[in-house]
Amino acid sequence: NYYVMPIELYEDVKADIDSHIGVVALERDKMSSVKRVKKQEPLVSREVLKSSMIRSLYRESEKIMSNNAPLEIEVLKKELNKYKRKAYQNYKQHMDLRKKLYEKYGESWKE
Repeated sequence: NYYVMPIELYEDVKADIDSHIGVVALERDKMSSVKRVKKQEPLVSREVLKSSMIRSLYRESEKIMSNNAPLEIEVLKKELNKYKRKAYQNYKQHMDLRKKLYEKYGESWKE
């Protein structure tokens, strides 16, 4: 576990931070680790942790799915369709130009 805070705040509270907690501090638009985290054994079993994480992720996914705002996937699909349309327009333009070259120079224009 880590805390993230400005370096000034860290200087004020460093005595209150548990020994196993790490700290990442922001100083002049640069983040750096000022206190390393210490590994500790979990207080509950791995199975309890896994099931808690699954429940939490499910709850978050339900919030996202019930939200009426457009989902990120829909935004990405629209963007992808826009690029597909543009690629098709470019393809049509390429084929039209190629046809004009054939009409003007025949098959030998490639050479």
